[in-house]
Amino acid sequence: MLKVASSLVMRRLSGIEPKNRVRIDVRIEAEIAEIMRKNALNPSDVMNIGAEKVLVSQGYLPDIAIKADPCLLLDPEILTTIQDNRLNVSTILNTGARMLLRDKGLLS
Repeated sequence: MLKVASSLVMRRLSGIEPKNRVRIDVRIEAEIAEIMRKNALNPSDVMNIGAEKVLVSQGYLPDIAIKADPCLLLDPEILTTIQDNRLNVSTILNTGARMLLRDKGLLS
């Protein structure tokens, strides 16, 4: 699956394939939602970047995804990667958001 996700990310980075977002229903932890609101952060961007951080750290996506473009969007293929590996979408998104907010110094 990493090869498939890797080629999709590379096609998106090179502009061959347009970015695409899907709407999913997840529960965001109140603490994370409040930090995003107070700091005027875009919840979709925080969740997308955070999800990619988690997927890269667990080896589901190549490291290039974060280094090349820190504002990549959550593509349907990435959502499929989460689901195909039987990962909980809400857990991945909340964990990723926590990682991102800690990196920015907004969460201890």
